[in-house]
Amino acid sequence: MNKVGLKEKSIIFSIFLFVIYLSYTQINKQKPKIEIKKEEPKKIVVKSSDKKEKFKKIFVPVITKVYNQRYEEYLKIKNLIEINSEDEKLIELKNKYNLDSNEELLIVLKPHPISIALAQAAIESAWGTSRFFKEANNIFGVWSFNKNEPRIAANVKREEETIYLKKFDSIEAAVSQYFNMLSTKKIYFEFKKENYFNTDIFQIVKKLDRYSEEGEEYIEKIISVIKYNNFHKYDKILG
Repeated sequence: MNKVGLKEKSIIFSIFLFVIYLSYTQINKQKPKIEIKKEEPKKIVVKSSDKKEKFKKIFVPVITKVYNQRYEEYLKIKNLIEINSEDEKLIELKNKYNLDSNEELLIVLKPHPISIALAQAAIESAWGTSRFFKEANNIFGVWSFNKNEPRIAANVKREEETIYLKKFDSIEAAVSQYFNMLSTKKIYFEFKKENYFNTDIFQIVKKLDRYSEEGEEYIEKIISVIKYNNFHKYDKILG
């Protein structure tokens, strides 16, 4: 009798443990799984308006400074021509720029409007956020073909050839080189001529289609940036 009683107790105890196990597993099944999500690092979003304001604070003073310097030089030469059209300095400058007349010299020396320079700087440097600007002060997308000058490689190639962009010591140096380039390269002479004889910036800029491979589309971009951002107000300051 004792043996049978112990056996029965053992069976009852085993059944009891099994029931507890089933109850525990059933409760766990009913509990919803809690997923711990890792928080992604918050991205710092720079507002377009903030980016543009920063751009203007940096570039308007520099471009205006270079423009003023070049405009003063233009006026000096213009006055010199009126005083003595055969002055030695005029001959030297015409030889330097390979020009035939004093009028051509004035065409070359007269700087184009600040609004156009600002619009191009905004387009070419993505409002001062491009790698070329941050690493090389190159705000106008000026290419480099001289391996001996400071430059950086672009991330794209043309027919397996690496494209390089010129590296400048300062923003002012980049702006000065930009004005020099548009004044001295023959492909921009029609642009300079339009700038000399015309005061309408939207007519002047139409002659700048050879600056970019985008051609007419590039001109439309410049006009749009000038109008939308009211850049022509900086031209009025100088008269």
